Amino acid sequence: MTSSTIPADQTEVSQPEGVVFLDFDDALIFGSTWRILHQHFGVVEDANEHYDKFSDGEISFSQWGHLDAGLWGGNPASALTDAAENIDRISGIDTTIQALRSEGYVVGIVSGGVQQLISEIMDGHKLDFLTANKLNLENGRITGDVD
Repeated sequence: MTSSTIPADQTEVSQPEGVVFLDFDDALIFGSTWRILHQHFGVVEDANEHYDKFSDGEISFSQWGHLDAGLWGGNPASALTDAAENIDRISGIDTTIQALRSEGYVVGIVSGGVQQLISEIMDGHKLDFLTANKLNLENGRITGDVD
C-alpha cells in the first residue's frame, strides 16, 4: 500500500519560512478515517478481525490496508462525502492553518488515513499538500483497492 500525494494549493511564498506537516487521524479529527468508514459501511466486526491479524503479526500493514479497503468495495463513491458530513474536527484548525500560512509556512497533511475522506473534511482549507492512502474509484464506485 502506497500513499498518494496531491497538491492542495500552491503557496504564494517564494522562500517559505518552513514546512509544517500535520497528521490527520486522531490529530485534526476525533477518530480515524478508516474507523469512520468501517462504521459508515457497517463492517466494524470484519475490520476488527483484520486488526487482530495485523496485531498478531499474521498479516503486514499493507495487507491490513488492502483487506480493510476491500470491505468497502462496490459502495458508491458518494458515500465518502456522506461519511465526512458528521465528523468532529479539533477546534482551531482553521485559525491555525491561516496563521501558519500568513507567517509564510508551507502547510500540509501527511497521514495514514484515507485521502478522499480527508479531502472532503478539509475542503475549503488552504493546504499546500496532502499525502494519504487513496481509495481506487471506478464508474462512481469504490473498487475495494487502495494505493
